[in-house]
Amino acid sequence: QYLNNIRAIKSILSGKSKSVLNELKKEIKREIKSQNFERAHEIKKQIESFESILAHAKVIDEKPGLPSPSIFKDSTPDLRLIGLKKNPERIETYDISNFQGDEAVGSMVVFELQPDGNYMPNKNEYRKFKIKTVSGANDTAMMAEVISRRFKNNWPLPQLIVVDGGKGQLNAALKALDERKINIVSLAKRLEEIYIPAKKEPILAQSLGNSIKHLFMSIRDEAHRFAVSYHRKLRIDRILK
Repeated sequence: QYLNNIRAIKSILSGKSKSVLNELKKEIKREIKSQNFERAHEIKKQIESFESILAHAKVIDEKPGLPSPSIFKDSTPDLRLIGLKKNPERIETYDISNFQGDEAVGSMVVFELQPDGNYMPNKNEYRKFKIKTVSGANDTAMMAEVISRRFKNNWPLPQLIVVDGGKGQLNAALKALDERKINIVSLAKRLEEIYIPAKKEPILAQSLGNSIKHLFMSIRDEAHRFAVSYHRKLRIDRILK
C-alpha cells in the first residue's frame, strides 16, 4: 500500500491526475466485487478528495515548465516605463495559493537580468513558505506574512518586487516592507493591470509594449505555478496520511 501511495504521488505531481483517478475507480470496483466494503469506502473518500483538489484548487494537469528562453527575442523590456531608473538586476515575484484558507502557502521566484538585456529564472533562488500566522482565506494578510518573513533572511536583495493581485495585495506588501526602499508593483490577472504605489490608477501592461507585458505575465505565471505545486503537494500528503 505504501508503494502504491508513492506511485500515486509521483503520477499526480507529474500531471497524471486522471490516470490515478481511473485506477482508483477500477480498484473500488474490485474491492466491492470481493465484498471488501471497508476498503472500498476508504478508496471512495480518496477519490472524493482528489476530485476536490482538481475542481476547487484549479490544479494544472500538465507537466510544469519554465518560460521559453526566446520569449523576449524580438525586443528587450525597458522597465523605466514603470518609473524605475534602470532595469533591475533581480526581480522577485510572490504568489499565494490556498483552498478556502486550507494548506495556505506562498511562493517566491527570482528572475535575473542577462547580458543580452532579457530576464531568465534562477530556480536555485526560488523559495516557498507555509503560511503560519493567518487563518481563513485572507490572501492579503498571507502576502504580508510572506514578504515579512522573506526579509528576515539574508538573501540577495531585489531591485523590484512583483506581487500577484491588485491594490490590496500591493498595500499589504508595502506595509510588510517596513519602509525598505525597494521598488514594488502588483499585477492583477483580470486585465493584466499593473498597480504602482505612486499612481492612483493602474496601468495596462499591454500599453507598455509586448516585451514588458510578456515579462510580467511570465514571472507572475511562474510564481503561480510554483505556489500551486507546493500547495498541491501538501494537500496530497495530507490525503494520503
